[in-house]
Amino acid sequence: MNRSLAYPREAWLAWEKPRIVYNLTLLAVGLPGLCFLWCFEEYVGQSSGFIMGWAVPTILFGVVANICYCLGPLAEVGVYWVLGWRMGKSRYLLFAPGLLFTMGCLFAFLRRLFYHLAGYLR
Repeated sequence: MNRSLAYPREAWLAWEKPRIVYNLTLLAVGLPGLCFLWCFEEYVGQSSGFIMGWAVPTILFGVVANICYCLGPLAEVGVYWVLGWRMGKSRYLLFAPGLLFTMGCLFAFLRRLFYHLAGYLR
């Protein structure tokens, strides 16, 4: 393999291990939120239609979150090509803020759904 492509390949493969933690964390945060909203929807008596109301945006969020996850390996490879630095274990300095940003987006998504349903209480 070309020496200039050895580290980018290694870096990309190294990012696959934290992807499991990333997805499980988002699932652990998002699933209880969706369950709460489903129960709230039942309590209010207003159905937004689970399939089109929540399932499609939730699946879309999962796809977009995983596409955004790919920015981590791309950033690491970019640092390697531009500055020549190998990140190694310090790649988690990119992972943690990316995970926190995505969790913030998830909370914003759940908050928007909650306020949408809470509007039916008036």
